[in-house]
Amino acid sequence: MDSLIKKGKVVRGWLGVSIQKITPELAKQFNLKEESGALVGDVTENSPAEKAGLKRGDVITEYDGKKIEEPYILRNMVANTSPGEEHQVKVLRDNKTLTIKVTVGELPIDAQEEVVVSGDYDNVMNGITVQDLTPEIAQKLKIPDRIKGVIITDIEEGSLGAGVLAPGDVIQEINRNKIPAAKSYEEIVSKIKKNEDVLLLIYRRGSSLFITLSQK
Repeated sequence: MDSLIKKGKVVRGWLGVSIQKITPELAKQFNLKEESGALVGDVTENSPAEKAGLKRGDVITEYDGKKIEEPYILRNMVANTSPGEEHQVKVLRDNKTLTIKVTVGELPIDAQEEVVVSGDYDNVMNGITVQDLTPEIAQKLKIPDRIKGVIITDIEEGSLGAGVLAPGDVIQEINRNKIPAAKSYEEIVSKIKKNEDVLLLIYRRGSSLFITLSQK
């Protein structure tokens, strides 16, 4: 509201990184002692993050001295930061802790950061990795504009979703709840109980269909 009143538009802070949750598997691969933080999967060219020296593989653990337990915490903190302000980011890189100063930019109108959610859950959705369905991805895969959701990028072999779902499927709903973005996906999936059945609405090869996942 303040942003609309002062500037006539919603202004959001922007770093220019794609981040994801630290899973036990990723923690092992990156030799991390904890499964907290936000793993940088990519850095946008000419973004504030690139200019500050952030790199793919960095694990962001603090933002202005506040611990980052989950990726969404960092996203919210950066989004609520005024562009032009300098902030300190603490990262783990090659088992070393670095403090990097970054000047937050303004999220471009046509920019949508690709949020990746790795599927480390104690329920039927375990092993499914998704990310935001950006306009660029939708155009490349010829997915209609009316389709909103998250796109599956990977499915762990041996998981309940393997053989039922496939990379490229777009999850539009979970248990009749719409999934407009990866953040919504993360919030809903994290609340699914261990033995709970799940009803999914997905988009695949030109049509939408319902699919159920069950522990039985």
